[in-house]
Amino acid sequence: MLIGLVVGVGAASVLLGWMMSRLAKSMDRVQRDPKYKRRMLVYGAAPYAFGIVAGVWQVLSGAASPVALLALPIPLIFLWIFLRAAKRLKIPPG
Repeated sequence: MLIGLVVGVGAASVLLGWMMSRLAKSMDRVQRDPKYKRRMLVYGAAPYAFGIVAGVWQVLSGAASPVALLALPIPLIFLWIFLRAAKRLKIPPG
């Protein structure tokens, strides 16, 4: 049991280290490439857009109460922030 625990913690540490390495490379590319930065901003907005569509769909289908739409401004604000930042990003020609 102890060996399994040690192997599990070691594997989780290796996975976390690999993920942090990938994140560092991605953030380096975000700083260098404005097109990639715009793509990452749009990808960041996607979960909020999906949440809005799913929430409205639940209300329209009757699975949720219309009171659930009172929480709609929160993801709308985040969606607006991400998409506005992506739109304002200047991409040089060429």
